[in-house]
Amino acid sequence: MKNFTALSTGLLAAAIIASPAFAAGEGYPGCLKTDTDKCTAYVYDSMGKVVRDDVMKQCVLNGHIPLEASSAIKECNPEFFKEVAKVEAPVAPTVTAKAITLSADAFFDFDKDTLKKEGKASLDKLAKDIKIDQVEYITIVGHADRFGSDSYNQKLSERRANTVAKYLTAKGVPATKIKSSGAGETQPVVECKGAKATSSVIKCLAPNRRAVITVGVSSK
Repeated sequence: MKNFTALSTGLLAAAIIASPAFAAGEGYPGCLKTDTDKCTAYVYDSMGKVVRDDVMKQCVLNGHIPLEASSAIKECNPEFFKEVAKVEAPVAPTVTAKAITLSADAFFDFDKDTLKKEGKASLDKLAKDIKIDQVEYITIVGHADRFGSDSYNQKLSERRANTVAKYLTAKGVPATKIKSSGAGETQPVVECKGAKATSSVIKCLAPNRRAVITVGVSSK
């Protein structure tokens, strides 16, 4: 009886080792030698093909290696290989800024904040040229020359900037996109000799009496 049991056990072990389902294994069932030495969760025949059941024709699992994405193959479990649609992240619009310096002499008379005819014409062209739906912001900074007190020139520069802002708003530019401010006499671009406001000195200081308009435009 003992000899029969030993013989049966030996034959079963030999049958498992020689089984065609494991012939392609690399040390244990389901580990198939491929280009990447990938071990899969299936049973293979001696030709290296996956064994399928006779009824459902489904790939037979070896029960030793868990069936998961890393151990599956597409022909047996395509659900592990579904491509996830890539969602393109929205591209943020690029905002470019363009500074336009407009001579205050073309906009205002000396020591005035009322727009001149030439100033209105320049603003009309600006409002016509820009595309409102692409404008992200418009900043307007008024400037004054050195004649007058600091506080007076600060208020004068602010009034000039506000005048330009109101005119652009009347031409259809949304007020929410416009920010105006004054720099007074703090940012001169030229220096002119002369302590008195003579006609020649006033003319020399004209570049300091300016309005700088910066338009931020997006690429959308």
